[in-house]
Amino acid sequence: VRTKKYDEAKHRLKYILTMYPDASIIPKAKNLQERLAAGEPPKWGLDKWLPALTMPDWNLADIGIGTQDDDIDNQIGQ
Repeated sequence: VRTKKYDEAKHRLKYILTMYPDASIIPKAKNLQERLAAGEPPKWGLDKWLPALTMPDWNLADIGIGTQDDDIDNQIGQ
């Protein structure tokens, strides 16, 4: 939205709404999505609409995802 690339912003908002439906930011994301759909993007800074967001710091090994080599090593007992 800040760079006036509204089609891209619509896709990102759809992703946020789909992937994080229980997040506290959802009401504001829906409002922003509705404004973009109506052709009325906000005229002030985006940070008033959406706070700085960070992605979860996932350690893939902690959730059981390793590399293919790790899986092979585990299977052959090395």
